[in-house]
Parts: sequence; C-alpha cells; structure tokens
Amino acid sequence: MLLNMRYGEPLDSILLKAKRAKSHILDLETAYKAFMANDPRPYTVAFETEPNTGDRLYSLSKVEPIPREFS
Repeated sequence: MLLNMRYGEPLDSILLKAKRAKSHILDLETAYKAFMANDPRPYTVAFETEPNTGDRLYSLSKVEPIPREFS
C-alpha cells in the first residue's frame, strides 16, 4: 500500500487524523460541559464524620448515568 502513495500522502493522512481527533475532543468537551451544567448537578457529594477519630468519609450519594456519547 505504501508503494502506491506519493510523497506527502502519509503525512497528509496523519494530519487529517489529528484534525479529526481534535474535533472529537472538542465535541466531548462540549458534551461534558453541558452534562455538568445541569441543575441539580449530576452528582451529590455527602460526608459522614467518624465519631471516634473525627475523620470524614466522603461518598457520592447521587450519581446520574453518564451519557452514552461519552464512550
């Protein structure tokens, strides 16, 4: 396959793939920001204080499903 390519074509292919990857990243970033902007938030953090040590245990008390387009 490489024998049939002219000089510059492999580089063009790499640049095209990099441009498409950047587009995917920007699309994901836009979707993520929209997901996180939901009110109420897509997750809720709760904590409990350990009575003997005073340590705090943090957990997620509510978590919305992650949109399928994130995968």
